[in-house]
Amino acid sequence: MRGVGANRVQIRVDGARVQEQIQDGNRNFVDLSTLKSVEIMHGPASVLWGADALGGLVMYRTLDPEDLLNGTSNPYAGQAGLGYD
Repeated sequence: MRGVGANRVQIRVDGARVQEQIQDGNRNFVDLSTLKSVEIMHGPASVLWGADALGGLVMYRTLDPEDLLNGTSNPYAGQAGLGYD
């Protein structure tokens, strides 16, 4: 964001901070089918969120069980998806 990237943009999923460096994966991978909302804060947010939020903050909120049930009386819900690469 605005010329600052890598580990200077903090990423949080449901309020929990995502690790800055992962040896065998990519911290920028997001499964869009499980997201409820995304909040992006541009600019320095390190005063509120810590030193690694110098360039900004990206907060992901995932689906709750109530979002999948949609207010039905059925106690079970599921979601399936297919992908190709």
